[in-house]
Amino acid sequence: MGERLGERLDEWRLHLARPDALIQLALLGLATGMVAGGVILLFRLAVEGAQAGLLPGAEAYEALPPWLRLALPLGGGALIGWLFHRHGRGLHVLGVARVMERMAYHQGYLSLRESLLQFAGAALTIVSGHSVGREGPHIYLGAAGGSLLGQALGLPNNSIRTLVGCGVAAGIAASFNTPLAGVIFSLE
Repeated sequence: MGERLGERLDEWRLHLARPDALIQLALLGLATGMVAGGVILLFRLAVEGAQAGLLPGAEAYEALPPWLRLALPLGGGALIGWLFHRHGRGLHVLGVARVMERMAYHQGYLSLRESLLQFAGAALTIVSGHSVGREGPHIYLGAAGGSLLGQALGLPNNSIRTLVGCGVAAGIAASFNTPLAGVIFSLE
């Protein structure tokens, strides 16, 4: 039974490498959008939950006492520095630039370690009041969702690259509430 299932999966992977696998790729794109949306939702809940616990109102950093307005970014920066020093060895760039680099030179393969580091680092950066947006992390996390899904299913490189594009589109759509713009951006 297990051997037969393995043979069927191998046939499916080979089929996805052919140009006539449009319906299967569309379904995988839908799954990627759902995975990316779930990860991005978790990211937003983590950021908004932490901000709700620290701040008197939504993004009301100016309402904090002066000492905390100084301590929060300093402490957050120190924590982010430690996180990337400890776990970010070999990473020189994250965010959208990393997605573009991995697409250009590594067939869209993004690692789980980098994805977790992006999630935690970006959340800490936003919560501690540093001047970053959520768009870059959304794009990266969406792309990582597509890449990791494709890797988990053992898909061929061209299919993984397609799923990364679907994840990028989901990230843009989640950031700006513009699904069509997400698709156009990922095609670019």
